[in-house]
Amino acid sequence: MMGINESSFLRRRVDISSLDSNILDNLNYVTDIFLRELIDGNRMEFDDFKRRIINGIIDDYHGDLSNWGQDEFPSDEIYNFLLDRYLPKIESRYNWIINLY
Repeated sequence: MMGINESSFLRRRVDISSLDSNILDNLNYVTDIFLRELIDGNRMEFDDFKRRIINGIIDDYHGDLSNWGQDEFPSDEIYNFLLDRYLPKIESRYNWIINLY
């Protein structure tokens, strides 16, 4: 049985270097949102920050990888894989933002 943090579904269908680039784009996008929220006096909690980044990537791939909802799409498996792979980057960015303010 496959380990919970390994997504063979995603690895078979997505070039990992492309995924790395997409996560960076999404990290920058959510960072911009977070900075605007801070300027407005609102603070985004880490769990929300993390969820927005990971869910943004899942949303980017869902249509193509599920044949637009016609095929199975293991969202939990993919979420866990992305979280396992990118959590250090996400934490680092969040902490950097918090230390600015």
